[in-house]
Amino acid sequence: MRAPLEVIEIHDEKSWEEFCLAAVPSTFLQSWHWGEVHRTLGRKIWRLGVVGPDGLVAIGLLVKQPSRVGDHLYCPRGPLCEWSDPAVLEAFVARARQIASAERCAFVRLDPLLSDSYHNRALFAGRGFVRGLVVVQAEHVCLLPLDPSESELLARMRQGTRYLVRQEPARGIRVSVSSADADARAFVDLLYETGHRRRFVPLPRRHYLTVFDILSRKGLAEIFVSRRDEDVLAMALIVYYADTAYYLYAASQARQQGSFGYLLQWEAIKRAKRRGCRLYNFGGIVKQCHLSRRHPWYGFSLFKRGFGGFELSYLRTQDLPISWNYWVYRYFEHARVLVRRVRRRVSRSFHRGPADHRVRPDRASAIGGPSRTRTLDPLIKSQTASARSRRGSRAR
Repeated sequence: MRAPLEVIEIHDEKSWEEFCLAAVPSTFLQSWHWGEVHRTLGRKIWRLGVVGPDGLVAIGLLVKQPSRVGDHLYCPRGPLCEWSDPAVLEAFVARARQIASAERCAFVRLDPLLSDSYHNRALFAGRGFVRGLVVVQAEHVCLLPLDPSESELLARMRQGTRYLVRQEPARGIRVSVSSADADARAFVDLLYETGHRRRFVPLPRRHYLTVFDILSRKGLAEIFVSRRDEDVLAMALIVYYADTAYYLYAASQARQQGSFGYLLQWEAIKRAKRRGCRLYNFGGIVKQCHLSRRHPWYGFSLFKRGFGGFELSYLRTQDLPISWNYWVYRYFEHARVLVRRVRRRVSRSFHRGPADHRVRPDRASAIGGPSRTRTLDPLIKSQTASARSRRGSRAR
């Protein structure tokens, strides 16, 4: 008979980090330091560990997220466990449910590092979870393996991307790396400027500064700055954890013309490789089947794809209702999503004119990418011209 699993609260950073760093896959969102980010921002956290006969078998960081409709417990990209053993998940969820009830939370939200598959959806549906309406972490991401040499990484880029990586230095663009607090503040200012220009609402300034302060003191975060002479063109916050580098946040100037983000991205990739990372996580992109000029992620999705790599779809957030307040929360969340979609469509209709429903993957406009939509790949341009010529011949 199997020995029962015990769920405990872990207060030792060393044992937590040893398990988190050894987990496959791992993520900085379950690290001890990410818990400290939330604690510093004034949120209650719990670091739970599931212990079996041979020691620790799972960990999960829980964060209490306040809401006007109903508070909830959130486990960012966790728990980290052996998913082939459902008993481990059940033990963790049972303890999370107890904490949620004691804290008067409406639900528990898990955001696991699992691929989106029928088996994984059934794993949660059979335990009372429902598919969340809210996308907290990116569901579809672009990942670049860093095992190949730098020359091989360049060769695997889209032709237009490789050209711009090499061409930007000739235009006087330089990239530097910083861990200074002054650059962190400058980055947040630029991020707010970018948000106003691109019509998205950034998180509070304190969030970004706290993330940088805690992670950079541990050597886990750096700011990359793209400049021409003394002018700052673009900035990015890169996080390193376990074997992965994360392109976490980015911002750019509005008044600059031409591309200026490709060299920054390439320098970040090279630095991650030299630090021993095996993956570079570009973050979220829109799936190719949904790619449209009207999609808000259209530009930077094409920008990120140009560097190569592969794509992975994660399971949507999974919500475990604790009280009837969850369904009130879900109703208001659904209404908020609908209002946001309507506002976005109305805004685009005024700003962009007639729709171009589908686009070719050789056109990009992104943060740090070309300021105007244009063809990046001469090979695709020549193929398009050849196709038009053949159609003209058939017509004649």
